[in-house]
Amino acid sequence: KDRQDADKKIKDVRKQYHSKKNDIYCGLMTDLG
Repeated sequence: KDRQDADKKIKDVRKQYHSKKNDIYCGLMTDLG
């Protein structure tokens, strides 16, 4: 069970990281565009 929780936590962190990266990317594109 601990392993599943760890996997879920990693997935959540990854999702947050990716959405944050997308926000930054969109912000850059808006600034340039």
